[in-house]
Amino acid sequence: MKLRTKLSDWAAIVVASMMISVVVLAPPSFASAPKKPISMFYVSLGDSYAAGVEAGPGTGGYTTRVVTDVAPKHKLILRNFACGGATTTTMMSVIGCSGAFDSHHGLPYPKMTQLAAAISFIDAHRGRIGLITVTIGVNDLGGTADNVPPIATNIARISAQLRAAAGRSVPIIGLTYPDADLADWLSGPSGVTIAEESVTAFQQVVNPDWKAAYATANVTFVDITAASGAYTPLTQLVSYSTYGEIPYAVAEVCILTGMCSESNIHPSDAGETLIANRIVHAYLRLLI
Repeated sequence: MKLRTKLSDWAAIVVASMMISVVVLAPPSFASAPKKPISMFYVSLGDSYAAGVEAGPGTGGYTTRVVTDVAPKHKLILRNFACGGATTTTMMSVIGCSGAFDSHHGLPYPKMTQLAAAISFIDAHRGRIGLITVTIGVNDLGGTADNVPPIATNIARISAQLRAAAGRSVPIIGLTYPDADLADWLSGPSGVTIAEESVTAFQQVVNPDWKAAYATANVTFVDITAASGAYTPLTQLVSYSTYGEIPYAVAEVCILTGMCSESNIHPSDAGETLIANRIVHAYLRLLI
């Protein structure tokens, strides 16, 4: 039996075969170029340390250095809500900020508290928050250990609200301070006692309590007191050009803050760099 095919059927077959040939012979398509990483926001909260106040000529504080240092690997855009003079209490209760802002990156919030303003920003940019840092507490201390427990309670409340707004995966870092009272060692025997007591207070009371408070909301604690050499025994001496032979810990606070030269508690350029380096180190580890 002879199989017959209509001319129209042959035409359809020819067209189909040509289409198959095109599919087979066409060169493979190249994958689209990978998209550049989306820029993420770096939200800073706290007091004058976080706002960028420096001893000496200001260059924006540690927050601007964090952005620069992280830039080769991650693109962060700074949004700074910090307020000079802020305490853990005012952060949650005082509307607006009458303190010093970093003039280049400070954001006003005339109708909200600092914490509420930061959380509002975080909520409005969900999925775009890359890092949050908090430096707060030294203005609450008032020179007495009695204030440490309520500060820790407030830190836990602040941390919980930030974590709830940011979500589980966003790196949040809480910071402490250089021990500025070490500079009192230079004033004589009574100052030596103050310096010794301040180290004990930071090492055994203040920083352990604050670390535990931050940990309740899975916030990473960075001990700037330790990083600035404060826990080095005061019997370990070095030669300092201005003051002669002094304890290493005292020399470090003279270098990292303005306490020895001008009774200024704020970081020097070297101090800002140290703080930024510690934040960057902690941040990059949290991303692993």
